Amino acid sequence: MVSIFGLFATYRDAEQAIDTLVVEGVEEEAVNVIANAPAALERVGAELDSADMGKTAEEDGMSETLDSLLSSSPQVGVPETGMVVAGGKQARELVEHNTGIDKADTSLPDRLTSIGLSADEVGRYLGGVRNRGIMIWVRTSDEQVEKISRLLESNGARHIVRGGV
Repeated sequence: MVSIFGLFATYRDAEQAIDTLVVEGVEEEAVNVIANAPAALERVGAELDSADMGKTAEEDGMSETLDSLLSSSPQVGVPETGMVVAGGKQARELVEHNTGIDKADTSLPDRLTSIGLSADEVGRYLGGVRNRGIMIWVRTSDEQVEKISRLLESNGARHIVRGGV
């Protein structure tokens, strides 16, 4: 398995990318997200306002897939990044040490390096999240790398990188 990483500047682009991936056959369980918590909560608040006005998320042009990935995630303070929310099994495992559950001495940057990103790439991605961005990665087979990369890029991903594990 390999991971394909992309950084999104907006919640809407990240939503569209995840929706496209799922429509194209990627299992939701393969998708991982680390998002800036205040930015994600603003977006969820906008969706709640839409619901109050009687609009569904679909009518308002919003997806429920990204929301479902982030919905059960607590906000976690990450020293290098600020408050984040993580969705997807691997993403949650990477940030859980900040909740006191995992007493490991490794930081989030170290953990991201352990799944195949270089230190420079980690800095770029976490800097993007700190600045209200959304980091998405998909765990996939070697055969799907090009397809996943194209789908991320066509939906606004920047800094698309292939990682190891």
